[in-house]
Amino acid sequence: MDLHRVDMHRVELHEPEVIGAAWGRCLPLSSSHDEGLAHAPAVTSVAALDGHGPVDSIVSIGDFARTGDLGALLHRLLERAGPDTDLLFTEPTVTGDERSGSHDITATLWRCGWSVVDCHRARVGHGRRARHYVWGRARPTRRFHSTAGSGAEK
Repeated sequence: MDLHRVDMHRVELHEPEVIGAAWGRCLPLSSSHDEGLAHAPAVTSVAALDGHGPVDSIVSIGDFARTGDLGALLHRLLERAGPDTDLLFTEPTVTGDERSGSHDITATLWRCGWSVVDCHRARVGHGRRARHYVWGRARPTRRFHSTAGSGAEK
């Protein structure tokens, strides 16, 4: 059995919770979630990543784990976020590997200007090879919004 496939299956177990929490103008990081978000009761429209304008919620279901440069993606998402934007996620706790460098998802969120306001963790399996997962919600830090538009560095 392919471990990566099992891992992503475990991450996707929380997909209904994440999609159900999406609201307003929503930006899914993967187009495979467009249809589910279009039927979510609180979502008014689905935005594109390469689009413009602020969004109310952003959804990542395993997308952080698949990105090459997580920090750059999170900074790019801040550009689309307003002060009340929710970043909803369900991910492996750590992305990357020893060769490319590993990143703790929640630590990277904090480092890149996101405040984790709701977070749950789970472990699947036993021993050293047990897989760890995290799901929850983050918002842009006040520091980012107090300097955005003022010309100051983020």
